[in-house]
Amino acid sequence: MKEESKMTDSRVKILVVEDDPKHFGDAVRYVRQLQNCEVTYVDSLDRAVSLLEDIQFDGIISDVFFPAIVGGDADTYDNALTLANLAFEKKIHLVFNTSGNHHGEKYSGFQQEKSKIQESRLNQIEIKPFHFLSTLQVIESYPKGANEDKDYKQWEAAFRYIFIVFESFKTKVYPTWNEKDDDHTFMNFPNGDYGELTQRFRDTQNPFALSVFAKYCA
Repeated sequence: MKEESKMTDSRVKILVVEDDPKHFGDAVRYVRQLQNCEVTYVDSLDRAVSLLEDIQFDGIISDVFFPAIVGGDADTYDNALTLANLAFEKKIHLVFNTSGNHHGEKYSGFQQEKSKIQESRLNQIEIKPFHFLSTLQVIESYPKGANEDKDYKQWEAAFRYIFIVFESFKTKVYPTWNEKDDDHTFMNFPNGDYGELTQRFRDTQNPFALSVFAKYCA
């Protein structure tokens, strides 16, 4: 399924991988306000792979647990890791968007395997792991119970993040953060953002971030 926002000639192409109907609906509702981008939705690994063979996307927002084929089991993160490797091969920035908590048992193995992929491909990474702009970051809803899930995902933060990444690499403006900064907009989140990225983006006064958000009506 593809949804085009109000567009210019320089649309940003984003692939969303999401199999949960509720989270999918939330994503679609948020995307309706966006401009200058084209969003394509899939709900399985095989559909994502098929599209990636023919289309050069500018970014991917992906679930962690989704099926290999439509209607298949979504109880493994192996498909997310396969997609991560493919994103590296295609040189596409990928961010994972989850309803969980990165401290939970459900995500511990995923975090370890994800880190192995990043380490094995260091020679392909312009921005090294743990930087705000490094690929395979995890945006999470971060429920208080480590093994719980919330009924929403941070779609606003995920799309805003992808837009910042796209504009950063296009303009060669690489936003950074250090502990002396009052504005935590670009604070690193190597394992997860603790559910804080939506509010950090809403509170930011950073001129670069605000210009990106305005460009895409994000």
